[in-house]
Amino acid sequence: MKERILAEKKELEKIAEMAVDFARKEGADESVIVLNKSTGLDVSCRHGELENIDFNKSRSLSVSVLKNQQRGQARTADLSEDAIRETVRAALSIAGTTMPDPSAGLPDKDEFATEAVDFDLLHPEEPDPDACIREAVRLEGLAMSRDPRITDSRGASVSNHYGMSVMLNSAGFMCSEANSYFTKGVSVMADDSTGRQSGGSGTSAVDSRLLYSDERMAREAVTEAIESINPRRIPTGSYPVIFRYDAAPEIISPAIGAIFGMNQYYKNWFLQDCRGSQVFPEWLTMSSDPHVKGHISAQYCDGEGVATRKCDLFKNGVAVDYLHSCVSARKMGEKTNGHAGGALGIMTLKDERGRKNSFKDLLSYMDRGLVVVSTMGQGINIMNGDLSFGVTGFWVENGLIQYPVSGITIAGNLKSMYLGIRGVADDADERLRLRTGSVLIDRMTVAGE
Repeated sequence: MKERILAEKKELEKIAEMAVDFARKEGADESVIVLNKSTGLDVSCRHGELENIDFNKSRSLSVSVLKNQQRGQARTADLSEDAIRETVRAALSIAGTTMPDPSAGLPDKDEFATEAVDFDLLHPEEPDPDACIREAVRLEGLAMSRDPRITDSRGASVSNHYGMSVMLNSAGFMCSEANSYFTKGVSVMADDSTGRQSGGSGTSAVDSRLLYSDERMAREAVTEAIESINPRRIPTGSYPVIFRYDAAPEIISPAIGAIFGMNQYYKNWFLQDCRGSQVFPEWLTMSSDPHVKGHISAQYCDGEGVATRKCDLFKNGVAVDYLHSCVSARKMGEKTNGHAGGALGIMTLKDERGRKNSFKDLLSYMDRGLVVVSTMGQGINIMNGDLSFGVTGFWVENGLIQYPVSGITIAGNLKSMYLGIRGVADDADERLRLRTGSVLIDRMTVAGE
């Protein structure tokens, strides 16, 4: 099967070469061709019965051309020669209607990745509907039978996908990759005096053998639901707040958005001109690694073909550099650093003080306050950093979790929250691209009763 997929990818490479050649003949100064093809099976079950099954095959070709510094783009799902020619002509026609952009264009030739790297992302399996249905039913059954307080199911799902992508530009640079992708998930519910509480768990990997076990996912889903039973309200006040590992990315990711080159250029982010400035405490470092073997986010080149690299985004709390594509770099009079598409790979927040804090350690440091496990609503103003969320979580007294809470709102400002981080635990979830442990913030406004 793997050989068949690689042969299909070779065919896409030939199509890309044909498209680039035709764009050149039609008068394009530069062109980029991107081809994607994927095949997948998605199955969901509820109450032990098949709820949905979706077998899908998709393919697409994107043509981006530049002529007289004017950019045009067009897409098609038809990979016949005639359809590709029409798509190239459409892109050139669109380019003729756009404003010239001196910043547009391909990277310099010495900026392209010089060597392709195999990150071991292709472990395909023939999609088997009957096997996927059995897996989903078994996973749901394990979760439903684990605790008598679990009263209903929101279902279980299993997915099996594989695909390939090819990027070729008129400078002769080609990035050609293939990968597989598997997922599983389950969600259950428990009744209480306020209604119903839900809990879920999921796992994904490029190799099905690396998926979490059904037993682990069932345990996680049931634990989350049971721990949320009979939530209470808490008094309005100002308290220390811990964002648990699964909620922490919600408040940390805006800092990454702030260092995108285009956001800095357009001056539309709350951390404006932050390069070289103290954003986090001096003991915190955040790094980006796009070269993690076996992880779906691994890539040796960015969306423009520029070589990627491991790097620090924030070093000792200071913003190291902006994440540039060719366009954002040229607009700001700088050089691209391989970040077309933003921060790439796995991002990790680390405590550099040489000590490890567990989640229980953070509870002890906090003594009395709120643990946030989920947020509701789009509560961040990216222009000024103001934050206001509805949240669920747990109330803590004497360093111990006392009871679940809901129906409350927290408010603060990300600038002061970042500098007010007092600790980061070592409980980061390896399933997330942004890997940060639970984060303790010294004080936030909490609206409750």
